[in-house]
Amino acid sequence: MTEIDKYGRIKNRNFQPQSVSRFPSYNDSSGDFWDKLNRFVSNIGEWISENKDNICTNISIGIYFLCWILFAIAIISIWAKDGFLLAIIEGAIGGVIVYYGAAILMFINIIVLQIVTSILRLFFYNIYALLIGLALLGYCIFYVINH
Repeated sequence: MTEIDKYGRIKNRNFQPQSVSRFPSYNDSSGDFWDKLNRFVSNIGEWISENKDNICTNISIGIYFLCWILFAIAIISIWAKDGFLLAIIEGAIGGVIVYYGAAILMFINIIVLQIVTSILRLFFYNIYALLIGLALLGYCIFYVINH
């Protein structure tokens, strides 16, 4: 990198600027509409596959914090209704319960969301898998409604 002194002069005379790298160009003009649609659907599936762990973790952490927010709202309502001392006692006991309960819920959420994102990845494998999956989902919904 270029070394510059406090007056703006270049200290390193052997510096050669590096070329700016760019994103690889994506040529979407090749192929017909069906190929473009298939690439679009498979790119969604690849994105789900690449980001599955982050999606599951972030949703589970959000649910964990939501449990604590609901607990805080409950304690505030107890304080307003029954007084400060009872809110402190129930807050201490409830805090331990929410801590472990929310952690268990977060763990179960991660497992369930891993399964759900894996199924979504299968749906978005390509356009044919998406159409078959949508047809099966429509049939299941139709069957449940009519029976």
